[in-house]
Amino acid sequence: MRRICRGLCLAFAGTATLVQGAAAQDTQSVNGLLAKGYEIRSVMMLPMDAAKRVAGDASSDTVVVTLQGGKSVAVCFLALPNWVALNKASLDNPALCEVR
Repeated sequence: MRRICRGLCLAFAGTATLVQGAAAQDTQSVNGLLAKGYEIRSVMMLPMDAAKRVAGDASSDTVVVTLQGGKSVAVCFLALPNWVALNKASLDNPALCEVR
């Protein structure tokens, strides 16, 4: 009985740690991440209907940019027109990238 409890307790503790880690994610801007040395690893375009399924409030095609800095990754969602035009206000928006 103790072995079962010990295993379940360890599994629960591990899950709690993962949940806390997910809640502790950070948001930053594309330009801020690039300035910190992150590198763009991929860029993917999502049509507006797919972007709405993911984000709910998409009003245009969306670009998903994945960046990496050491062991940290960031995923950024930008409107396609802002990415194509390299819109400074959009690239400086600290709410567009989730960092882990």
